[in-house]
Amino acid sequence: MSTLKERLRADLNAARKERDKPKTLLLTTTLSELRNREIEIGRDAADADVLEVIGRAIKRRREAASTAGMPTGLSATRWADGSRGGRLESMTAISMSHGPVPRSDS
Repeated sequence: MSTLKERLRADLNAARKERDKPKTLLLTTTLSELRNREIEIGRDAADADVLEVIGRAIKRRREAASTAGMPTGLSATRWADGSRGGRLESMTAISMSHGPVPRSDS
């Protein structure tokens, strides 16, 4: 069984091969944030750590989308017109495809 970190790396390689720029950008950024988290905690990231990083990334993208005036909860395809909000909404959808995200009340 592969870990979430391995799955993210495999998805990044697939996105690069498909030349999917938004997905490549999102996964590169997420893996970078994950590397920073590993440095912070001083060990390899477990699946729980990966979910925490993904959860924070989703939260940031949702906040950015709402700041840009984009309604939340819409499908990524409705906003795939290349606008800033469209890219943010699309990235949020991609982030959410990597598994359940723990909810935080903070």
